[in-house]
Amino acid sequence: MPKFKCLVSEDIPGHEAWEETMDCQDPVAVVNRYNATLRPYEIPRVLLCSEVIGESTKHEWEKTNLVTIMNKSGVGSYDTMRCIKCGITGKRHGLGQRGVERDIQYSGDRYKECHA
Repeated sequence: MPKFKCLVSEDIPGHEAWEETMDCQDPVAVVNRYNATLRPYEIPRVLLCSEVIGESTKHEWEKTNLVTIMNKSGVGSYDTMRCIKCGITGKRHGLGQRGVERDIQYSGDRYKECHA
């Protein structure tokens, strides 16, 4: 997945712009999705420009089990996950708010980022 450097501003004339880095396929779609989910007091954003600055180093996880697995103790659940770019594996616990916990054989610092 590409990494973009984007110049973004709130949709107010003369408002100061800022830079954001986005790991996505389409920064326009990211800004449009943000604007589509605004709360009443939030201000829409405008993507002024973007440029590709390289490939993302984030893992791209996919679920590898068909049905969520219950822990043997009966408390909690997890899904087995695999990075589609480099192949390392891990577990996503509960609803996945804390992300994916890499399996013990991939716990070293060299596996923090994807090097595929």
